[in-house]
Amino acid sequence: MSSRSTRKSAKPTGGTSTPAPLSTSDRANAPKRSAPKPETKSVIKKEIKREVKDEPVAHDSPSTPASARKEKPKANVTKKRTASSAFGEREAHTAHRRIDDTWLDDWDFMIHRCADCNRPFRTSDRLKCHIENANCDRLPKYLGLPTPPGTQGAIAEVIEFCSFHDLIMRNSDEEDSATAYMVSSAILRACSPVFEKQLGSSSTDKAAVGIRKTFGSGHPPAELTVCSDALALTITLNILHHRSKRIPDNVSMLTLAAIAEFAATYQLEEALQFHVKLWMKKHSDRGIELNDSARWMGIAHVFGDNEQFRKMYKTFCLTGRWAVNGKTVSLGYFHEETPATLGGYPMVDIGDQLALDLFPDIVDRLVKERQSRISKILNFLRKEKKMRMSASSSICRIRSTAHDCDALRVGQILQIVRRFNLDNDKAEIERDSIREICSMLLAETSKFKSAIFTTESGTAQTTRQILASDPHKNCTWVTGFEKVCKEAQKFRDDDLPSL
Repeated sequence: MSSRSTRKSAKPTGGTSTPAPLSTSDRANAPKRSAPKPETKSVIKKEIKREVKDEPVAHDSPSTPASARKEKPKANVTKKRTASSAFGEREAHTAHRRIDDTWLDDWDFMIHRCADCNRPFRTSDRLKCHIENANCDRLPKYLGLPTPPGTQGAIAEVIEFCSFHDLIMRNSDEEDSATAYMVSSAILRACSPVFEKQLGSSSTDKAAVGIRKTFGSGHPPAELTVCSDALALTITLNILHHRSKRIPDNVSMLTLAAIAEFAATYQLEEALQFHVKLWMKKHSDRGIELNDSARWMGIAHVFGDNEQFRKMYKTFCLTGRWAVNGKTVSLGYFHEETPATLGGYPMVDIGDQLALDLFPDIVDRLVKERQSRISKILNFLRKEKKMRMSASSSICRIRSTAHDCDALRVGQILQIVRRFNLDNDKAEIERDSIREICSMLLAETSKFKSAIFTTESGTAQTTRQILASDPHKNCTWVTGFEKVCKEAQKFRDDDLPSL
């Protein structure tokens, strides 16, 4: 063993200290290296040549001949893989392959469509499987493309609002007159809480399940029927889908009322408010026709126009004539310039103008407010009659004519009560408007204000003095009745509802 190997073996197993150097005696006693034998030299040379062949030379000296030099090994650098390089690798990988396209020779390009539900299938086998397993009678008609009129499942018109539609909305159940709208359920759910609940991901509604099938499995668009006017629904969906060029500058009162009814049903007031306010301003500037008053009040209520709503509420309460026939409520109008005998009170069915099921709170409050004011007028006459008929003492303070004055006042009020049949709880006059009731009753009582007792005839001035100094003017009930009628036609801010 050499001295170097001896020093290596003398290293301690632990710690960081270095081994102690050998002494001079140790070096002298160390064995000397002997020269290698000739056979050993040849073996060493063969080993070196074998290593040179197996391992690349790290550095070539200038004295090394060119034939003995070898290329340096390239470093193992990972190249960045891109889409173009990947496509090139794929082409190089598949270039040697032969693509088998013989199946295209037997490809059937025909679309096999079911005669019952109009659904398309790629092969006749799939169509046969569909006919055997599916209940086509219960499935909705497939409206992937507009069906020609006259065929089964035909509709009057198909309007597309977006190319990525997953819902077909119909405005009627009748096939010949229905209009189909290709819409996006996501837009409807974003604008309406009602649609969000009906068509949401957790809904079990048939249309919601169909939408999920359309999105997940590529099924035909789902169908949903909503009962609404075709023009009103078209304008509404144009607004929701931001089709600004299709939105008209103005709409009729009938169409605007239909839009308000649809908005109230599906809570779309906020989404439609901007355009509806513009249309309402144009109608308000032109003036509201008499037959459109009920529609106008409903529109104002839906879209929160407090000023117009309170104005129409007051007009209806004072001038409306209500006739309740079973479940039908009719509304009439009182024309002050036209007497009732000349047909000045046309009756209009309020059910055609204002959806009573959508606005029950308006109708109930309007009827209660009107009835309470009419009751104050009629109850005054009934109480006055009862008080004067059961009076134990004379009401007139002038003793000489007290009996005659009391009898005359009782006869006047009995005449009014008997003529208008006010003894019944439901008098016929209660169907008339408040202004009409006050006008008719005050016209009958105006002649009761004249002087009861007069002297001999004289000049006009004398007659006026007698009328002005009538001692029985405080005995009449007409003055109090005039105050009640005036109060019944007066509205305060607290009496009008706010939106």
